[in-house]
Amino acid sequence: FTGRLIERKGVEYLLKAIPLVLEKHKAKFVITGNGEQKERLEAMHQELGLGDTTEFLGFVSNSELADEYAKCDIWVNPAIVDAWGDAEGLGVGSIEAYAYRKPVIATRTGGIPDTVRDGETGFLVEEKDPQALADAICKLLADPFKARQFGWAGLRFAKQAFSWDRITSELEKLYLTTLNKDSSQSEAIETSDTAA
Repeated sequence: FTGRLIERKGVEYLLKAIPLVLEKHKAKFVITGNGEQKERLEAMHQELGLGDTTEFLGFVSNSELADEYAKCDIWVNPAIVDAWGDAEGLGVGSIEAYAYRKPVIATRTGGIPDTVRDGETGFLVEEKDPQALADAICKLLADPFKARQFGWAGLRFAKQAFSWDRITSELEKLYLTTLNKDSSQSEAIETSDTAA
């Protein structure tokens, strides 16, 4: 996991999923980032007895973050809708993970489903469900070939859907459509004024 350690990131549910994963697979979990929930999450880590299976790296530089993406097998985004009704926006972390050909396991909240194709670039699960997170993680740990397929599919998807060329092209289309509508409305108003 990479990101700020705040409520809507849902990291507590990832921590609760870890013992369920460890029942079936030997795995190491790495969590980067700082935030208001850090102390609480580290205390939960101790309570769950996760020991050295989970490492909190705190804030990392861009180059260190790139190393973590490159080293990981799966990137997990356990985001939730928080107590204030806030949810993830676009889910940029997924796109970053795809740049390193990593499969993504994430929740169906906010804008995340726009960046994860369930069963193609990763898995989407319901929020606040440690068992669903654990099951999805275990599926990919048990099938490295599928994990690699998802990672490559994610890279293709990110290039196709989130490249600057595509974004610029879509923005230009939006502007042209808006300008054409405004132009048509102006002509209609002028015509009705003339007719009156």
